Amino acid sequence: MMILNTINISNEQILEINDLVNLCEKYDNTKTCVQMDHFLNHFKDLKSWILYYNKEELIGIVSIFAPMINEAEISICINPEYRKKGIAKELVETAHKNLEEFNIGTILYVCDRNSKNGMEIIKNKGFTIHHTEYTMKYIKQPQENNNQRMIIKMANESDMEIMINILLDAFGGNYEETKGFIASSIKSESRKGYIGIKDNKNIGIAFVGYDKDISINTVGIIKEEQNKGYGKELIKSIINQLDYNNRDIIIDVDSNNINAYKLYKNVGFKEIMTIDYYQGHEIMNEE
Repeated sequence: MMILNTINISNEQILEINDLVNLCEKYDNTKTCVQMDHFLNHFKDLKSWILYYNKEELIGIVSIFAPMINEAEISICINPEYRKKGIAKELVETAHKNLEEFNIGTILYVCDRNSKNGMEIIKNKGFTIHHTEYTMKYIKQPQENNNQRMIIKMANESDMEIMINILLDAFGGNYEETKGFIASSIKSESRKGYIGIKDNKNIGIAFVGYDKDISINTVGIIKEEQNKGYGKELIKSIINQLDYNNRDIIIDVDSNNINAYKLYKNVGFKEIMTIDYYQGHEIMNEE
């Protein structure tokens, strides 16, 4: 048995992880919620992949997704044949040590609500719910003939300060943390940024991520232009530019963000999965 604790993973390891994830999802009839793109992690030298090998076979992983300074999401995937042997506990203990190096205090365990195994562990540990997100899938809608009020342009590194200011205006937050997130997003090879411009004024942003599915995220409109339909226009304009023939378009929304949920429903997104985020101080294991 061997644990590999690393920042980056090779193409071969990506294939191994995907195979393990697919195995677990098929066995559990659920989603593992493993975040594959760690490029957005705030601390670039955080060891965010912990892989557990039995000789040359990958049998367990922990993925750490930490785009913010003081919060990290932990996803766990263990080969069903090797569960209840303490592997998850070893992996999570390693993850906690990695996070302690950067004083990351809020640790969230990610679990699909339909995962019987995951929910049983959560219940036994007495972890408390932190928040819930819905994953929604776009259902193609009839073409609308509405007049376009915004120009949508693809962003580049020269637009970074513009995007930071829009995001801070829309949601608030810490400047340095937002700057790090935007910088990583723009530089990522698997993400594209968009800016919405109205009357020569930058009023909105959004990002698109490319993986198994296409994800739309970080949709923000400056406060003075909110509740005027610009969010819907921005999302629909981006969708119209996407080539998504063989992939789903998905979007995640916090269950408490009723306005965003209604917006995405209105655009044509339908809820397909509920993901819970749990906070707990005790190390998670499978016992």
